[in-house]
Amino acid sequence: MITTKAEVKSNLNITDTSIDDLLDNTLESFELSFLNYLNNYFITKENVYIGSISIEGSPAVLYLNNPVRFLSGTDVMIANSTRNDGRYTIDSVTTTYLTFTDDLTEENSNYARISEMVYPKELAYIVALAFYESVSFNKSAGVVSESWEGYSVTLALTGGFSSRLESMMRPYKKGNELRFA
Repeated sequence: MITTKAEVKSNLNITDTSIDDLLDNTLESFELSFLNYLNNYFITKENVYIGSISIEGSPAVLYLNNPVRFLSGTDVMIANSTRNDGRYTIDSVTTTYLTFTDDLTEENSNYARISEMVYPKELAYIVALAFYESVSFNKSAGVVSESWEGYSVTLALTGGFSSRLESMMRPYKKGNELRFA
């Protein structure tokens, strides 16, 4: 994960337990939405496994030819598998297999790609701010209104984040930006 419940609370200066349940239930899915919004999964090119995989049992064990390049606690992206494409966190590593904190579906695949995800440290702070903005009741965040000679237009900006937060996210966004001349 990019950040933890404790880091979000620390970054937002929250010392009570008022948002603990909300964070427990939504932080992981919020992070995935956040990565989708950025169109950036922070996949490294240095630590990649490409080859056959076999996933068995519960908890799921993923057998690889050389899994020792990964470390426990690391997020990885599985791609091109038959049933398990997505982001997972490695629970443990042995000389022959990986186990994950999440459930995977049993499969045998001749070709899959497993890539390590490495997040910049400052991203934890940005995720905390984005989480706060997304759950706060400030409905005007990301809304722009303008009037001219009796006409007015109101636009909700993509993502609905404040301009300050958008400028913090800009260096990490990849492609698909809409630009106006």
